[in-house]
Amino acid sequence: MRIVYGLAFFLLATPGFAQLRPGRGNLQIRCATGYQVYVDGKLAGVCSTKTEGFLVSNLSPGDHIVEVRKSGYLPGKFAVMIQPGTTTELKVAALKLRRRIKYRAQEEPVDMTVASPPMFSDDTGTPGDRNAELNFIFDGDVSHDRKVYELPLLDFNYGIGENLQLKYQVPWVLERRIETDAAGNERRVSAHGISNSVAGVKYRFYDNDETKLSYAVYPQVEFRSPGSKSEEDGGVTASGTTWILPVLFTKEFDSFAVTGNAGLEISTGKSGSVFSSVGLGTRLTPRLALLGEIAGQDLNQADSRRLLLNLGLRKKLDDYQTIGVVLGHDFHAADGQKHSYFRVSYQRDFGEK
Repeated sequence: MRIVYGLAFFLLATPGFAQLRPGRGNLQIRCATGYQVYVDGKLAGVCSTKTEGFLVSNLSPGDHIVEVRKSGYLPGKFAVMIQPGTTTELKVAALKLRRRIKYRAQEEPVDMTVASPPMFSDDTGTPGDRNAELNFIFDGDVSHDRKVYELPLLDFNYGIGENLQLKYQVPWVLERRIETDAAGNERRVSAHGISNSVAGVKYRFYDNDETKLSYAVYPQVEFRSPGSKSEEDGGVTASGTTWILPVLFTKEFDSFAVTGNAGLEISTGKSGSVFSSVGLGTRLTPRLALLGEIAGQDLNQADSRRLLLNLGLRKKLDDYQTIGVVLGHDFHAADGQKHSYFRVSYQRDFGEK
């Protein structure tokens, strides 16, 4: 009799039989760390390194829908048949990484998509739900009569859901220029301080993981930063407000990726101007990507049209850190001078990885 009682106690203490009510069944989940498991639409638990899974007890017999989620990955869905009085085991394979979430795990290669930073074009990628991205950018626009440096440009992005990104950026600018008075005399002028801020919302409205094609809109507004000085007061802030209204697309192939931007820029007191760019990126190594782009500004105005070429590199340091460098030069500039550009960026990601 003691042996029977002991056996009954052992069975009840075993996960597959714990608190199993008559006519019910259990589901044993096996999945990777951080995977969130939903059974019939309700959160059942999260896998961890300590448990390597967990038990969902006392499910009704029949078919159940199990969904496994993790930020930055495509969800997995499974149909499971529960038999009364038994424990069914479900082993979840690794989920597929979302193509346009800006997270690349340690085993994933560097992102080869042309995107800011370090490039000037924007891509359709977003940080992912409740993930953040902070960029420190040091850049310059150098010509004979004018030199403008952003030291640094701070760029912050935050993901809401998988397809929405909020953006805010503000630069500290050092400007040096040569001015000519009515008598033809030249003098050197320098100014520095906080310049205009830019706020925007990126929405990726189309994302096909099979074709690796995605589209997004990215409306932004440039405005005077609080506490900054205007150019008339010796500062570097331009007057007025500018609306930037681009459409973005990204297309990925096995060995390269294409990015395109096209849009309209409308400034207070000025006529609207059209801009566009196209970029091509490829991987040199699993951690190093080569990037290039051709960008045009004021394409609809012959007297102010600009066309420039940028070449850059992006290097992945680890799951959370990326650095980049860009060098650029004008093919055509409205002021008749040749402009050279440089940009060095450091990107730090925050959130669930």
